[in-house]
Amino acid sequence: MCSAKAKLEHVNEIVRRLMVYMEVLFCRENLATMGRYALEQLTKKASSQLRLQEVKCIVACSDCATKHIARFNGKLVVAATADELVATILRLAGLSELDSSRPADIESGTCHYEKGN
Repeated sequence: MCSAKAKLEHVNEIVRRLMVYMEVLFCRENLATMGRYALEQLTKKASSQLRLQEVKCIVACSDCATKHIARFNGKLVVAATADELVATILRLAGLSELDSSRPADIESGTCHYEKGN
């Protein structure tokens, strides 16, 4: 008969095998041309939820030298700015609450309603 600890370890192993990682691929050439800001921001904000990788090429040659690009779970994401790229990736990952570029009152959930006299 299995102990409770053995059953828990078995369940945890099944969960680990079933976990779906959200992967973001960055092109090294694009990072060299456009800067590393988007990668750095995603590393700060969501590295535990996203699998972030630098690869040689993500096959987006027409956009590589002029726009911020990444692949999110295989889908090409193109943005004019690094902040826009970060916001789009966080939204696609369902992690929009981690986007600190939103206004502070929305982020903190502060209500600006004042009760009348």
